[in-house]
Amino acid sequence: MNSETCNSSNDNPVNDLGLIICKSCSQIIGTLPTNGYKKFYIVCENEQCSSGLQGGNEDEF
Repeated sequence: MNSETCNSSNDNPVNDLGLIICKSCSQIIGTLPTNGYKKFYIVCENEQCSSGLQGGNEDEF
């Protein structure tokens, strides 16, 4: 019971509510600790996704 009290009294809880998403293939790449739900779009290391940047065929969000 003491361990529950210690865990619940944490002043700075870590919530991985930030998502890192590939804007080409929509794959979830990772998470980030944020105070609220947030989405960050980048291009993953997949060969098809990175080649889409050079050809100008990517969809904008």
